[in-house]
Amino acid sequence: APAAPSVRRGPLGPSWDHYALLYWWPTRQPLPPLAYGTRGGETPVPGARGTTLLAGGGALDSEPSAGGRFTMGYSINAAETLGLEATYLFLGTRSFQRRFNNFPGAPYQTIGLPYTSAATGAGEVLVLGRGGESLTALTVSTSVRVQGWEVTGLANVVDEKCVRVNFLAGWRYIQVHEGV
Repeated sequence: APAAPSVRRGPLGPSWDHYALLYWWPTRQPLPPLAYGTRGGETPVPGARGTTLLAGGGALDSEPSAGGRFTMGYSINAAETLGLEATYLFLGTRSFQRRFNNFPGAPYQTIGLPYTSAATGAGEVLVLGRGGESLTALTVSTSVRVQGWEVTGLANVVDEKCVRVNFLAGWRYIQVHEGV
């Protein structure tokens, strides 16, 4: 029996998809000083003897994170020369968290947050808790989340033996959410 004749497909094909696992290593991001502590009851003073920077003031370790990219496309005409494509991507949320308290037996009895005084422009420290006067628990955390999508129209304008030229037009949206 003779074989059925093959159907010639257009340059784009009837549909296409692509799924990818993304693995990213973000660069280390510096943080300003976020919290200071002292072992006694004295107020933390940045740079003073006995004051320790508890969080911030340097770059956080950037652990690798996984994500994904998903693309689906379809031809919208019989000649398969026009098509629409949609892509969604995300990179997993990275977070860092450190907790401090001045409960009895804790290494730091006074905990404070640095700020710049609006009145004087000088750096000062807001004392959150002082051992023997008030108990304080402080959590410092950061997070990063990346996601985005795009919608693209494709038109094949040249489909020769060694040359294929496609025209693309579309819309891309990317969102980066960082929090401290």
